[in-house]
Amino acid sequence: MQVLTSFLEMRAAPSAPRASSPDPAYTLERVDWTPDAYRDLYHAVGDPVGWTSRLEMTDGELARLLRDPLFELVVLFRCTVACGFFEIDRRVAGEAELAHFGLTPAAQGLRLAPWMLDAAVRRGWSTPISRLWLHTDACDSPRALGLYQQAGFVVYEETYISYPA
Repeated sequence: MQVLTSFLEMRAAPSAPRASSPDPAYTLERVDWTPDAYRDLYHAVGDPVGWTSRLEMTDGELARLLRDPLFELVVLFRCTVACGFFEIDRRVAGEAELAHFGLTPAAQGLRLAPWMLDAAVRRGWSTPISRLWLHTDACDSPRALGLYQQAGFVVYEETYISYPA
């Protein structure tokens, strides 16, 4: 299966005021989780859109990533229930990747994504970098590309990537 993948980048930190949460019952928290706890949320967010990359990692590989000081896992909670997450990966000098970003189906449509993306972008720019980047593809939410562009990301490459059917 060929999937159109868009690579986007941001070359400067946002200058707009910080977005506020549309619902104070939701909070964002950096967490240190085990591979099993991480995979539970990864499944909840990623299964509907076909995410597999973290599922292909061994427990050891995933544990090393989750413990890496250059990697941040930030989870969206409603009270104590995890409803989404994002990852900031700074393992390449001078840049940060918004490696994963998503909400569980129950948390979609509540205007949480723009607020959570603003928080992810600001967290990405919280250390000196020259760019923040991400990729999205046609399997992600149909609103994803537009959301990223509204936040200030610019497409710098589009390509078709082959995935197993």
